[in-house]
Order: sequence, then structure tokens, then C-alpha cells
Amino acid sequence: MLFIPVLLFLVSCQEKELPSAPPRLVVEGWIENGGHPMVTVTRTMNVVIGEELDAGDIVHNIIRRAKVTVSDGVQTWQLEGGIDTDVFPPYRYSTDAFTGEVGKTYTLRVEYQDYVVTGEATIPEPVPIDRVYVKEVVDGKGTLACAFTDPAASGNYYKVFTKTKGKDGDYIPTAFGMVADEDLSNPEAEIFIFNNMRVMQHYARPNIEEGDVVSVKLRTLTQEGYRMWDAHERRVTGTSFSLRPHDTDEVTNLTGGLGYWVGYGASEPVTVKVE
Repeated sequence: MLFIPVLLFLVSCQEKELPSAPPRLVVEGWIENGGHPMVTVTRTMNVVIGEELDAGDIVHNIIRRAKVTVSDGVQTWQLEGGIDTDVFPPYRYSTDAFTGEVGKTYTLRVEYQDYVVTGEATIPEPVPIDRVYVKEVVDGKGTLACAFTDPAASGNYYKVFTKTKGKDGDYIPTAFGMVADEDLSNPEAEIFIFNNMRVMQHYARPNIEEGDVVSVKLRTLTQEGYRMWDAHERRVTGTSFSLRPHDTDEVTNLTGGLGYWVGYGASEPVTVKVE
């Protein structure tokens, strides 16, 4: 996926134009073990609080001619941009020249006109899912539970991603489906899933439907990646990095721009039908 939701119930129900600011480059990307790097590049946009933004305006701000490279410290690969209808905005940079490896650190560099954005991401050890089950279905809305065993003294951070058959082209993050192992009372942990963060959809309500066939993936993160995601979800719920108020610039782990570049230790997905 990409997977930052871009709809725009922005902080308030009252229409209010945010202060104008010079455009900045927004980079949203990740790499997981056994997977290829995925990067989307856009510009920031000035928006009106409480006013929905047309999808065409977002597409207009895609950057299609950036130079995007990833290095593991030994080799450097240039990513190619192309149309990808599995995500929104429907364009991202990738390469099949290599796949991510656990324990490796990857440096991202994005160059476009006078912009240079850089970041580093390390892929942590993945933790397998023990099981995924339907916790309850109420009024046609389902809640799932992702159960796993937190390794002793791991210092791990976790985030759940899902892909619903017929609705999602790629894995997308669940709303607030995160946990740090220091917050777990015992090694046998569960993360509850009731809402997916789909692009152009406000997600402050349950949206997992009875009858959905949902694949669940558990991803481990570094502490830096966890803090970035946690701050983003808490402070700018319902917006993308490119559409958020300008007073939250610290919600990024990049230098020279906004957004994120993170490494994921990804489990094998588990699929369940909501019934």
C-alpha cells in the first residue's frame, strides 16, 4: 500500500484555512524482509480544515521525476517510478533488483529540483502470528484479534497491517493497531483490529464488515519507526503527511522533508473471514 489515509476530516468540523507555507517534499516509504522498497513522493498542500479534498488535487501533487536511490552501504540501487493502481496516490518508486534483509540498514535518498530528502531504516527480526480470530461481530461490523508471542527481552515494537479481499490492493495499516513490548503485561499478546486506514476515507469508526475476507500481517518496527507512527496517528488522525497542519513537522524521521522511511520485520500473513 501505501497506506497513509488522505481524507480529510482535519482536526475540526469548522472550515478554516491553514496558514500558507512554502511547499515541501513528502516522502512515504518502507522496506521489509523479503520485499522490495516502496516509495511515494508528493508535495505538501495547503488545505481547509473540515473541507474534503478532491482526489484529483492529490494526484496533481505526485512527483514523477524524482531521483530515488536506496543503499545498503555496499551497493546503491536507483528506483524506477511507475503507475501502481494498488495504492493511492497511484504512483510509486520501486525496484526488483534486491529484497530487504533482516538486520540490514538501508539509506534512502530522494532528489528533486532543489530538494534533497534522506533517511535510514533498519529491518528488525519478524515475529510470527500465532493466530488471527474474529473476536466479535456487532451490527454487521467485525473486530479481529491478532495473537502473537512477544520474545523475552526483545524490546520489540509492533504494528498490524491488513488487506481485505476485493477492497485493498496492498496491505494498509490498521488504526491504532500498535503496541510496544514494554506495555505488554505478558509475552502472549493480542492486538485488536476494528478499523483500516483506507485512503480518502475517514477512519474514526469501525469499517471491517461482516463477510470480509481479511489477511493480517504483523510487522515489527524499530523504536524510531514506532514513535513516528504513534505521533502521526495521535496528532494528525485522518490526514496524510502531505495534508497536515504545518505545526507538526516533527512527526517525521527524515532529513530535508516530511514523511517516513521505515524498515519492517514482516510475519507471514494469516487470513480470516469475518463471520
